[in-house]
Amino acid sequence: QLDYEAKRLDPHFLEVMTAQIHRLTEYVDTALYLAKVAAQKIRPVKTRHKIAALVQEISTPYGLLAVGQQRKLSIDLATESEAELDAKIFGLILHNLFSNAISHGLGEIRLRSRVSNGAVTLIILNRIRGEAHGETGNGIGLQTIGTLAQAHNLTFRSRPVFNFYAAALRIPTLASTGALVTKIDA
Repeated sequence: QLDYEAKRLDPHFLEVMTAQIHRLTEYVDTALYLAKVAAQKIRPVKTRHKIAALVQEISTPYGLLAVGQQRKLSIDLATESEAELDAKIFGLILHNLFSNAISHGLGEIRLRSRVSNGAVTLIILNRIRGEAHGETGNGIGLQTIGTLAQAHNLTFRSRPVFNFYAAALRIPTLASTGALVTKIDA
């Protein structure tokens, strides 16, 4: 319909609507992919990855979004551990974690890591918006993360802690400990 009316529409409006349709298409594709993963029709295809490298790649646009909201995304990964991960599924998990923090939180968003017992736990923490803002969300992002983590054999937990919200993702590693500290300025 947009293509048919393109010559009669304002070019800026056409550009914005085309971008929105593209975003909606990506959302539907992701929802279908999630449904297939949940139904075990798609199994994770895991390859060896440095956890910090994947986090840095995925976090970059969220650092820009945070700056746009006059916020800060602070990432401190005290590990160079590697893990067997499906990059697409792991990416969807991180995208949902960062999107939740950007959409439903206030102030600085912090991602920290803890290494113990052959695993790295990524912890994302930020302040909860007050009830006055009226945005509580429906929890679909957290449900998505839980489903993807389960399909990937990762452990995911989240809960409010005082006036903060914490989400933790435990990833079994190939290296038992990390010696190098990576700090990402997002």
